[in-house]
Amino acid sequence: MLELVYFASLRELTGKKSEEIEFSGKVKDLRELLIKRYESAAEVLKISRFAVNFELVSDDFELSGEERIAILPPFSGG
Repeated sequence: MLELVYFASLRELTGKKSEEIEFSGKVKDLRELLIKRYESAAEVLKISRFAVNFELVSDDFELSGEERIAILPPFSGG
């Protein structure tokens, strides 16, 4: 099971702090699955970064299905 953790605006848009799903494949395929599942969060998901086990990864990163994924929307601060 993948553990997905949503941050900032994605928590509000998905209505979830985290969830577990069964999935294996590339990050880009996970992103597409989440865009279909959470249409209201689609625009934010398209530009969010994915961190697998605390390391930022590219869309081509292959997931085995046992990782912890932090989904990080763009943010700013000062």
